[in-house]
Amino acid sequence: MHYVTLVLSALFFLALGHSLPRNDLDNAAAQIILGTVLFVCSVIFRRDKKYHMEFTDWIRRNHLQIMTEGAEYDGVLIDRDTEFRQYQACLSIGFLSFRLKSGYYIKEYSLTPLLNLLFTTFTMLGGWWSIPFGPVYTIRAILNNLFGKTKKIDQILNEIV
Repeated sequence: MHYVTLVLSALFFLALGHSLPRNDLDNAAAQIILGTVLFVCSVIFRRDKKYHMEFTDWIRRNHLQIMTEGAEYDGVLIDRDTEFRQYQACLSIGFLSFRLKSGYYIKEYSLTPLLNLLFTTFTMLGGWWSIPFGPVYTIRAILNNLFGKTKKIDQILNEIV
C-alpha cells in the first residue's frame, strides 16, 4: 500500500507542473495538500510494515518465553494476557481497491487511538472510489477499526507461525 500512496503522491506533485504555469492556484493548492497527505501516509504505512515485520520476528523468536513467563518488548511486558489491536485501511482507484492490515499494536501501550483515527480517516477519504468493492472494503475496514476485537498472543502466534 505504501507504494501505491507514494505513486499517487508523485502524480499529484507532477500535476503541479500543469497547474502552476497556468496560475491555477486553487488546483495547485489542492495538489500540494493531497500530494503531501499521501506522501505522509506512504511514510507511515512503510514504517508500519517495518514495525510489523520486526515485531512478528521478535514474537517468533521469543514465543516460548512469552507463553510461560512473559518477555519484554520495548519496555513492555508481553505475556499471554496482553491484548493487541490490528487496524485496516482501504484505498480505491477506478476499478481497483487495495486493502491493508496494520501491524499488531499493544492495546494499552501504543498510540492506538491515534492509529485508529489515522487508518479510519485514510479509509473514509480514499476507500469509496471503486465499484463494486470500494464501499464494501471501506465499510468493513471502518467497522473493524471502530469495533474490532482485540487479540491475545496465542491467536497471533497461530497466524504468524
